[in-house]
Amino acid sequence: MEGGLSKRDTGGISIIIPLFNKERTIRETLTRLLDVAPFPNEIIVVDDGSTDSSYAIANEFIGKITLHRQENAGPSVARNQGARLAKNSHLIFLDADDYLLPGVCQEHLRLRDKFPKASLTCVSFEVKDLTSDNTERQILADRTERTKELIEFIVESLDFRFIENIAAGSFCVDRDVFLRAGGFDESLRIWEITDAMIRFRLETKYQAISAKVLCRINRDSHNSQFNRTVNNNEQYTYYSRKLLQYSESFTEQDKFRVAQEVVFCLNRLWVARSFQRMSALMDEALKLLGPAYFKDVSTKVKLTSKALSFLCAKGKSLDAKS
Repeated sequence: MEGGLSKRDTGGISIIIPLFNKERTIRETLTRLLDVAPFPNEIIVVDDGSTDSSYAIANEFIGKITLHRQENAGPSVARNQGARLAKNSHLIFLDADDYLLPGVCQEHLRLRDKFPKASLTCVSFEVKDLTSDNTERQILADRTERTKELIEFIVESLDFRFIENIAAGSFCVDRDVFLRAGGFDESLRIWEITDAMIRFRLETKYQAISAKVLCRINRDSHNSQFNRTVNNNEQYTYYSRKLLQYSESFTEQDKFRVAQEVVFCLNRLWVARSFQRMSALMDEALKLLGPAYFKDVSTKVKLTSKALSFLCAKGKSLDAKS
């Protein structure tokens, strides 16, 4: 991803919001954010071709935010565009229906002061189910073995526990690291946060973690980023192959976690009857990681792969879908 550090850096954080058809939530998100992140922080909204009143609502905040509009291209493209527009050296990416909580910007900057080598910082977050009004706290320190001792800490090795299931809005990445990593993968529409976090960690050795809950993720039936009713076979395959490529940088324990992700995608491909994709992915996974990591592959996937190999030798195919 092209771009350089801006000479207009104000010493704060640039908070980037991709916006698409969030007329129900964007006003509340921006109103709260202006209280939480005053100057020298900046707020950048990239409207991704909304067809409802989202853009008009965001436009009410002109003078307090930067607003950019583009044709619909997906949230990753919108996030990358926001990063290009950013003035500051530190970036947060917040979804248009989520909230940052008071003290979040100060905490990210404090972590950088305490751990000067950290170019990536993460705060803990809570997930609120708006349909049931239940709230679940994700305390990142709980993912370690020494939870009672840790309020803040630094991670030096690439650790999947602090890469997977990290909420957009809960991490802050230095803009130079973001650019070197290539930003968000604009071809990926599932698990793009996990993919980006892996590449950020490959660009910086140090990641600082805070146990403070300073971000809220709001979940309801309107905000699923991944429509499971459409044909996502290509996405499952693409994401799995990226994970396999990264796996050489992981510990043995994390390689097993990568394998679990790949197995999930293999099962989804089986359900979609995309047998040729599934079989090809299975072969690639076995070559790159080895059979020891895939002992938990379901019988149906194993048998279908063997049957496909037999039929392919005879010039036939099992696939119902590609």
